[in-house]
Amino acid sequence: MKTLTVYTQTDNQDFYMATYDDQEALNLAFKGSVTDAIDEALLVFGLTSDEVVIEAPEFFTISDVDRFQDLEEIVNKTHGITSEDTYLEGVHLTYQVEVTNKNKVTKEFEVIFQNEERHDGMRNYSNYGVDFAGQFGCDADESGELESFLAETDEYELVERVNAELSWKAKCDSKEIYESLI
Repeated sequence: MKTLTVYTQTDNQDFYMATYDDQEALNLAFKGSVTDAIDEALLVFGLTSDEVVIEAPEFFTISDVDRFQDLEEIVNKTHGITSEDTYLEGVHLTYQVEVTNKNKVTKEFEVIFQNEERHDGMRNYSNYGVDFAGQFGCDADESGELESFLAETDEYELVERVNAELSWKAKCDSKEIYESLI
């Protein structure tokens, strides 16, 4: 798979440039966000995000991960009459996330993931699934504040990308915990 690279100009940080498949670099969005620049580059080169690997400046970083292990356990749950499966419960993962919006304002957030709600008799959950803890009543989860921060500058696609990346990371970490306990 070929790579689409998006980066800021060295002499003018307000401009983004892009290269693809050894073609000449192109100037992109002026004073736009990284997301805008990526979208413009895909359009200019006639690509979709499924066709290429996208390299771009980091718009967010995870500076620290904390795992509260005291309540983690593998439990057996019965589904219906005959089926039983094991699940990871008690997971609490905290990520310190630093996000930069398109106005180049940087802010840090504490995003927490906990187990998905599960009820006996349902089979549509993974054995180690986690989700943003704010929806389960955890007031310390700042994922809503992170979303509001980016929404102030109309960066809704960036919200989706940050949420997707964090969710993927939390699910991978949760799977690793599950596999280490079984």
